[in-house]
Amino acid sequence: MKVLYSWLKEFVPLEISAEQAAETLGRLGFEVAGIQRLGGDLSGVVSAEVQDVQKHPNADRLSLCRVSDGQQEFSVVCGASNVRTGIRVPLARIGAVLPNGMKIGAAKLRGVESQGMICSAAELGLENNSDGILVLDAQTPLGADVGSLLDLDDALLDIEITPNRRDALSVIGIARELAAALNVPLKNPEPRVRELELANSFAVSNEAPDLCPRYIARLVRDVRIGPSPSWMVRRLARCGFRSINNIVDITHYVMLELGQPLHAFDAMKLRGRRLRVRLAREGETLQTLEGKQVALQPDMLVIADEDKPAAVAGVIGGESSGITPDTLEILLESAAFSPASIRKTGRALGIGTESSYRFERGSDWNLVAMASARAAQLIQELAGGMGFKALESPSRPYTPIAIKLQTDRVRQRLGLDVREAAMADILRRLGCVINMGVSQILVTVPSWRMDLSSEADLLEEIARLHGYENIPTRFPQIRWTAVPDNPVWEFERRAGDILAGLGFSEAHNITFLSAKQLAPFSPGFGRPADAAPVALSNPMSQEQALLRTSLLPGLLQNALTNFHHQGPGVTLFELGRVFDQNHEGVQEVRRLGWLTAGDTQPPHWRQKSKKADFYELLGLIESFLGALRIRDLEKAPFTGPALHPKRSVTLISGGVVLGWMGDLHPDLLSALDSREPMAAAELDIA
Repeated sequence: MKVLYSWLKEFVPLEISAEQAAETLGRLGFEVAGIQRLGGDLSGVVSAEVQDVQKHPNADRLSLCRVSDGQQEFSVVCGASNVRTGIRVPLARIGAVLPNGMKIGAAKLRGVESQGMICSAAELGLENNSDGILVLDAQTPLGADVGSLLDLDDALLDIEITPNRRDALSVIGIARELAAALNVPLKNPEPRVRELELANSFAVSNEAPDLCPRYIARLVRDVRIGPSPSWMVRRLARCGFRSINNIVDITHYVMLELGQPLHAFDAMKLRGRRLRVRLAREGETLQTLEGKQVALQPDMLVIADEDKPAAVAGVIGGESSGITPDTLEILLESAAFSPASIRKTGRALGIGTESSYRFERGSDWNLVAMASARAAQLIQELAGGMGFKALESPSRPYTPIAIKLQTDRVRQRLGLDVREAAMADILRRLGCVINMGVSQILVTVPSWRMDLSSEADLLEEIARLHGYENIPTRFPQIRWTAVPDNPVWEFERRAGDILAGLGFSEAHNITFLSAKQLAPFSPGFGRPADAAPVALSNPMSQEQALLRTSLLPGLLQNALTNFHHQGPGVTLFELGRVFDQNHEGVQEVRRLGWLTAGDTQPPHWRQKSKKADFYELLGLIESFLGALRIRDLEKAPFTGPALHPKRSVTLISGGVVLGWMGDLHPDLLSALDSREPMAAAELDIA
């Protein structure tokens, strides 16, 4: 959001620079993405009057102008088509410097000397492009510094607002934060409106109070539609808004200033002299202000007259009730809408506006009336007319949020020795109402702070205003204790080192698999025939519905992935747990899985590449067991659906079954669509 520094100073007495204000906002959690100095290096540009315009003797498209700054006359060559006698313009005299750093000097244009330059808005940094010179107000004093006249000595802050800080999407919201941080008074807006009684000439009804907690309409008659004053046009333009007319500009201005979106209807175009807040009906459509025809759905909230919708509530107005140069009577809308409803409607219609952006983040119930009064005040000042008292249909009452803050918990969680009076002062500066108790504070949250709903939120606010940089850094107190040796961890560490030395790479796979992957390996090695896989009660998918009964499915998937990426082969191991269940319950066993696949040794000039096979893996297992000083390895026949019936064995040492190993069964390789040979093993390390 873009905010003018001079606009902030209207609400809070800032004695610091724009850069210092940006630094303060950064400490409060609002990142300032950039600061633009509007005038740059501007100097020497003053207001002047064009006293005479003659055609250039040597050029058809140039004019020779006699310009006065009230003390001296200058002869200036100008190429703008809108230059004319009697207007007041910005004159860059010889020696002046423009915002882009350009220095004005004496020059001859087609043989005629020019003693300066009449500037356009673009040359002063007010616009990106200009069609002609900038024409100042007729009452502008001559010889006045243009930088001050056009607020070019101002700064524009580009502030990043987080989604939870709806209240900060306004000038008053940012000013409120600065006032609280700097502990200076905030000047709250106090709009003053001349109001007349309205004698039943207009009716407002709210038929959807759950989606529209509050709705206020205000009638203003005999308005004069026209251009906005230059100061408002400049402020809106610098904040990214194009000037349309005085009424529409006022609604945008109040939205930027206070944060409350408004909408103005041409009251003469509303049939039945009434407004209804209701849900759209099946088949209804609306021609929006942008000229787009949209089909409305029954769950969309609309603002309708007697017959048809006049606006999509909180999103966009309708063309049929829009403000035009002929408008004489307006109905000004200010409302609070359900954020979820506005968000859903905007997405369904594919429409996003500045209004919907704010309504999607919440509505301040109390701000609805204030914004309506502020807009009415500006309308009376800038467009004339007679204002009437606001019309408000029965609305859902606002209930303030009250939170109990335990003061001891503040000290404990923030690590701050802060007094209760200091806590209360910080929260008061943020607009909270405080009631002191014994070791606790009852905090009533202001209506604009919709993000404060728990004690933790108040802790954060105290930390923010106290200053995170002022919270001392303390290392946690750690009590050292001896960790007993775990023989399983020690074995796994040694096993990993030995296998790495034998050329294996370690794999880590998830324990969740599908029934299809586990079928060739169930029941697991050494488990009873009635052992079955353990099913998850809430699997993320059917591909991860069971706990693994073997480490081999994961290692096989690793090998296939390598082959799909043109890898020649792999030698892998994995240390992990496998699971199954039977009448004795769920069992969990630690295993060491092995897999060699494809080329286990790359080709060499003295020999061809080596393929994975039974005897190579058996030799590696014997080397591994020998390093662990496990001798006298015996082999016994092994049968299982996953292994080759002729090249698979059970491994035994000292009468203890260690595991199994062998080549994978050809049928399994075919099912895996693998043309590469694979050998596998699984050892019990429980």
